[in-house]
Amino acid sequence: MNNSLLSKELTFGIAIIFIITSIIPCMGQIIDKVSNIKTADFENINDVIQTNKGENHNAPYPEDFLDQFQIIWNKGIAVGPPDLLAQSFKPSENMLTRIELLVGKIGTPTDNLSVSIRSSLDGQDITSISLPPKEIPTDKDWIEFDFEDVLVNISQTYYILFTPLGTGMIYTWFGYDNHNFDSYSKGEAWLYANGEWSTENFAIKDWCFKTYVYHLSNPPYTPHIPYGPIVGLTWTPYSYSTNTTDPDGDDIRYGWDWNGDNNVDEWTEEFYPSGATANISHSWNTSGTYNVKVKAEDISGAQSDFSSVLVVVMSNDPPYTPSSPYGPIVGLTWTPYSYSTNTTDPDGDDIRYGWDWNGDNNVDGILLVHTM
Repeated sequence: MNNSLLSKELTFGIAIIFIITSIIPCMGQIIDKVSNIKTADFENINDVIQTNKGENHNAPYPEDFLDQFQIIWNKGIAVGPPDLLAQSFKPSENMLTRIELLVGKIGTPTDNLSVSIRSSLDGQDITSISLPPKEIPTDKDWIEFDFEDVLVNISQTYYILFTPLGTGMIYTWFGYDNHNFDSYSKGEAWLYANGEWSTENFAIKDWCFKTYVYHLSNPPYTPHIPYGPIVGLTWTPYSYSTNTTDPDGDDIRYGWDWNGDNNVDEWTEEFYPSGATANISHSWNTSGTYNVKVKAEDISGAQSDFSSVLVVVMSNDPPYTPSSPYGPIVGLTWTPYSYSTNTTDPDGDDIRYGWDWNGDNNVDGILLVHTM
């Protein structure tokens, strides 16, 4: 390549750079007459960052992890009062700890930027935080808004509200116009202008955001009163059942108090899905009246209160084991021998004795005298 050609190409390149740098600031001054917003277009979409769910981000809780996010951008929009911006999302866990937004500031603002969470666009703030201008970069960057942790319902729609305080269009939120694909399918970008919220004909379809969550285990609801027989015989197994639900949808096991002393005597061997009925078999060895109740525990160890009491009456305690038979230990066939034993009955009932004459664990006769 000769020097003349090289000089021409350098001159052409410098001219292109000059034109681009002249146009971009002008684009930043375009004001939408309807919504009072300022729009700056950017040609390059940032690289998609792959973040693994469950990764700790130096959060105050070990369980705090990245949950919902949209990180692709090609536009930035600045908004001023009374207009607002919002992004809807659906959390996958029940404790929201903080969010990050891709934002920037214009000039040298003196008023704060407020970010809040709502369960409806026109509802009250569930939680909010306000950052001063010095914490917002002039160029775009991910900024953390670490508000008070808030309990949310899993898979319910919530809204991140972007509210510049004071006057003027001083803070910019960056997002994507979804011209190629839906960058976040569980929510969308909103604009509040002319007294109403709308998504129609809006340049941004999803704002850039990240939400962080952890799982707070709420205890299961108190189980239903046990269902099963209320009268029976001792040493006889009876089936009892109950069920409840867990507000977090966790699996549940059940702890049974068979004697009413407010202590769990027996846990079910398995965890049941929330709402499923649990069955268990139990027998009592002593007659009496029993206050049976049950509590629930989820997979995280959170326990409910005990249920209402089911009063169960067991009767007819068996006699105590008889003493070893007394009688001859050697003898002749066809000769009758006398054997004796005795025991008592805890209820004072009369007793009969069943004799196993051949050691096969079966009663051969209700006799006191037997001929061998």
